[in-house]
Amino acid sequence: MKKSITTVVLSASLFILSTQAVLAEKVAVVGDLAFIADKGLTVKNISTGLPNTCLATPYLDPQGVALPDGALLTATDVVVKDNNAVVTVTTDTGVDIKVVDVTTCVKAAQPIDVTECISTVNLSEGLLIIPCVEIDGKVVTVHMEQRGNSSNWEVKFLGDNVNFKDDDDDEDDDDSQNGKRK
Repeated sequence: MKKSITTVVLSASLFILSTQAVLAEKVAVVGDLAFIADKGLTVKNISTGLPNTCLATPYLDPQGVALPDGALLTATDVVVKDNNAVVTVTTDTGVDIKVVDVTTCVKAAQPIDVTECISTVNLSEGLLIIPCVEIDGKVVTVHMEQRGNSSNWEVKFLGDNVNFKDDDDDEDDDDSQNGKRK
């Protein structure tokens, strides 16, 4: 009796383990991105449902070496850890993994702290600073100056926003002649 209970328990355990392997995730979510393993590896924006081009072929491994053409054609599952997507593929000999560097996607999915994106305005000086403006997928900072006493503003500075920090030293950091930061 004990032997048959043990056999049933072991059989049930093996069935559960094999079922869990079959139910691995076809989709991994990082920020607003969904990584989909389905006879390839694609990335979509969750908020829009549109494809994201952050992951371009040829796919690179973590050392920057291109994966062979067709390496992910049998992709079934994906997990994203740090800057890598671990993709399950089937081969003639069974199941294997391919590791794909997804650094460009993961960096793009990192949110910018809201304190770094608060716009400020000094109406007495006619200066409006907008630290987080997205242009072609890149976050930039824009400084605008008011034209006279009107409600019209013009761009005086446009530059990269790399971890924007407000270092307000009450000195003019802009060269208003050419719109570039000194």
